[in-house]
Amino acid sequence: MHFFAIASPSNTCFAVQTVRQWKGGGAGNRKYGRLQLFRSDSGEELWRINHLLSSPNEVFPCDDFQHLVIVHSYIPQRSIEAQPVILFYSGGKLLKSYSLKDLNFDFGKLIKSVSHANFIEVHRVENAWAWEWPLGSEAAQIQIQTCVPNPNPHWQGNVFKLSMLDGQNLVFEAKTGDLIRTTHAH
Repeated sequence: MHFFAIASPSNTCFAVQTVRQWKGGGAGNRKYGRLQLFRSDSGEELWRINHLLSSPNEVFPCDDFQHLVIVHSYIPQRSIEAQPVILFYSGGKLLKSYSLKDLNFDFGKLIKSVSHANFIEVHRVENAWAWEWPLGSEAAQIQIQTCVPNPNPHWQGNVFKLSMLDGQNLVFEAKTGDLIRTTHAH
C-alpha cells in the first residue's frame, strides 16, 4: 500500500491519498486510489473521493474543512488540450474542472518531456509525508522528501491562486470553483 498526506495551509485539516494495489503504471491504477480529507484536531474523516489518483504536489486542501483543489501539472501529451488539469471539490464532490483549452493557455509555453508536459513551474511540496508498505511485509519504508515552500499554486483565504508558464495569473473562488480574475505577468 502507498499513501501520502498533505496539510492545509494552517494545518486545520489534511488530505490523505491511498492506493491499495499498484498494477503496473498508468491510469488503470485510478480504480485503486482514494483521497480522504480529515480534521487535524480530531482525526475525523470529513469526506472521501474513491477512484482518484494524484501526487503529493497536486493536492491542495483548504482550511475550511470542505474544499480541495487538484492541479494535474504533469499531463500526458496525447490528451493535453482536453484533459481536466484543475479540479475543484467540495465535500468530496466535483464542483468544476478546467482544461488548458478552457483557460486559453498558450501551448507554445509548455515544458515538454518525451511523453508529458507541465503548464506550471515544477515544484516540490511543503508539508507532505509519504509511506510505503511492500506487499507481504509489516515494515514501513518512509520516503523522505525535501520540503520546499512553494508560493504557486496556493490558497489565500477562500481563493485559490495559480500562475501558469504562459504568464497568466489565475484566481479562483473556492465555494464555486469559478475563475474570478485573470491577469498577465509582464
